[in-house]
Amino acid sequence: MDDNWLGQGRRKRHGLMPNPEISGWVDLRPLRIGLLFKPTLAAFATAVKHATASWGGIYFPFIDPTDETTALRASAVLDVDVLHAVDDSSESQQLSRQDGYRWRTGGEWGPFGVGGNVFPSHVQGVDWIYDEDPEFTRYSYPKWRPDHPLANIFTALYGAFGDDDFSRTTASAFERRSHSSDAGEAIEEFGRWPDDPGYLTPILLTGKEIRYSGDWEGVAVVVTDPDDAARLCLLWNLRASGAQVFPWVNGHEEASNASLDLWLDRRLDEKLIPNHTRGDGVSLGPHLAIHVPPHTQIPEKLASLLAGKGVTCWRTEGGATPARGWIGHHPFHTEFSQVFRVESSRRRIFDIPLPAMGNARWKRKHQPGFLAADIIITSVRDLGPDLTLVMPAMRELSALIHDRGVTDERAHRVTVDGRSVAVRSDAGAVEISPVRSIDVIERVASGTGWAYRQTDNGRFSGRLIERLGGRSSYVANQPAVRTVMTKAANSHTGRPITALISHAKREQGAWPSFLMRQPAATYPTDVVHYLLTRKTLQAVLPVRCPRCSAEVPVRPEDLRSDHNCELCGEQTPLALALGKRTRNDWLYRLAPEIAPERLSETLPVMAVLSALGSHSTLDAYPFALGLEVTSPTSKFELDVTMILDGSPRPLVVVGEVKSYRDPITAEDVANLRIMQSFLRGKQIDCYILAATLQEKLPDETVAALRSACEEAPPSIGHVVLPVFPIVLTGQNLSVPYMHEDHPTKWNEVGTGLSTLAVESCKRNLGLVDARFEGRKGGSDFVPIWQTPA
Repeated sequence: MDDNWLGQGRRKRHGLMPNPEISGWVDLRPLRIGLLFKPTLAAFATAVKHATASWGGIYFPFIDPTDETTALRASAVLDVDVLHAVDDSSESQQLSRQDGYRWRTGGEWGPFGVGGNVFPSHVQGVDWIYDEDPEFTRYSYPKWRPDHPLANIFTALYGAFGDDDFSRTTASAFERRSHSSDAGEAIEEFGRWPDDPGYLTPILLTGKEIRYSGDWEGVAVVVTDPDDAARLCLLWNLRASGAQVFPWVNGHEEASNASLDLWLDRRLDEKLIPNHTRGDGVSLGPHLAIHVPPHTQIPEKLASLLAGKGVTCWRTEGGATPARGWIGHHPFHTEFSQVFRVESSRRRIFDIPLPAMGNARWKRKHQPGFLAADIIITSVRDLGPDLTLVMPAMRELSALIHDRGVTDERAHRVTVDGRSVAVRSDAGAVEISPVRSIDVIERVASGTGWAYRQTDNGRFSGRLIERLGGRSSYVANQPAVRTVMTKAANSHTGRPITALISHAKREQGAWPSFLMRQPAATYPTDVVHYLLTRKTLQAVLPVRCPRCSAEVPVRPEDLRSDHNCELCGEQTPLALALGKRTRNDWLYRLAPEIAPERLSETLPVMAVLSALGSHSTLDAYPFALGLEVTSPTSKFELDVTMILDGSPRPLVVVGEVKSYRDPITAEDVANLRIMQSFLRGKQIDCYILAATLQEKLPDETVAALRSACEEAPPSIGHVVLPVFPIVLTGQNLSVPYMHEDHPTKWNEVGTGLSTLAVESCKRNLGLVDARFEGRKGGSDFVPIWQTPA
């Protein structure tokens, strides 16, 4: 029999559970370093030198650490891997030690330290790029006098090399291949500074072999004084964010206009300056932004130049660190990618093979440095219910990751779809390990006075669910399965297999789904055989004592040549005990380690996991069952806690789940709302869940959930949606995937769980509509109910 029809993982091999397996792909790319310093010319020059010697350096943002919130937001939306302090300010030093941004060594062993020949610490340099295209020779090396009035502008435009050994080696390699020119002399001779798009300057070389797809800032001109460090940082950061940007320097109007004139002509010819279009479709021509210092206007000569070319400009006063939202894979893309499918070792370590980086990766003359290996995990199988490899993309969760040693990995963080690890460019593989799901939930929901503990029943349920097929299996959503297991659990002696098959047939319901490969006629038998395969049903043979007639069910492994009666103690040959009866039939009962009360708790929870798990953007998402919560004011238990989404913030579901007997009370709902309110205070969207195998909710439960709808909060983020309770009954938890009554049919793309929650309230609470009113002090969405309730 094919045992994959219920949605579980791979078959067991030789009676053993298979090793955990993950699959996905790995992308190699440059590390993106955020350089922290308070804007000074000295620190600016140092930061440029760091960037010029590093692959991807043109996209390293310069971040002012003065406002920690702004700095961290800029780092997050630009998907910075590591924060490095350029200056000695306490603010820079503190930010560089933030979880998820920390380089795992300090001092000379930072991302721009050499660290000796044995353990190089520098991020990947650019020397290997020359050998990718040996025929390319168009390298330009502009130089200038240190005291030239535009020296700082040239530093920003062309890059600069430092005085350390690594930078000197990098500079020497570039100079051997380049055409040198003097930027100051070019202005004197041609009236403009050098700018030939066909040539690579030192800073442009760092962007080779990279396709940038991050924030698109369009085309911009930055008005600056030649010695204004903050404006120079703005110029740099706009380019680092993907913009095409050019400086216009106060006091050097003629050179600025002449240089900008040529720069604009090229971009107009190539149609790189965006055209704005009016609502009626009429083109308004090319537009670009002019970044001016606060309380100043666009210089007249600059405005005149743009008007003469038919370019419309708008004035803006941007800060030194532009930051727009960025969600998804890292904006650095390279050709160095490889798929993988690996099993874990006995130490629960996954060795992920790395792709080769370019044609010349292994040349001995190249200096190996550190780069980022983005591990995108698309499938996780047989990992176990208490472990996870995928987590919300929260930097603070990086502290949970077990990474190897400082010589192997310098940075290791959680990403929206896996991990990002700083590895040596000559490494052949990288190791990653799972973490406990409960640790993830504790970190996401951390707070003063809050504590969490998973109960014994919760841990047992997780293991039983894994035994039945795992969180994605639809075993518990099938009434036939639930009935067979319950009937077997209620019988001490066991039931004949024909009786169990008959129970499965009577409770077949809407199963099997059209997606299943098994025919409907064999479905009841397949249900029983599946439970036997999973060893949740076990065979016993009733043996009757010839002396006292006591009948005892005996497992196959306990059958002996002599039968010892547990009641009278008589020892009888087994053959005699069996021969006294004309027929000896095997019976089947629930495995003895599965207590009936624990089974009744586990089955509805498993049904909920499979019903809602399909809405997760995280494969093998973190979840915990039976989570005991201690808050500053109360203590309660959450039957199920799920983290279903990880970007840009977690999407959490906390739920109360009941079987057929007990109702969901108003106190249960109140406890869920306490947890929801706390998580919302941490800017985390949280839905409360009320689920039961009962076909209809009692009046008390309906009233409590309607009250929760009346005070339901809006979603967190730019799109305002109602966060109503998710209400599921036995009708919703007992049908196949894609059935009209299954929650997968209710959700709309781009709405998270909101439309699912609203539809569940319509079906199970009598909700007619949710009208947006934006009331103060209450819900933004007013529910309209059927009458009578």
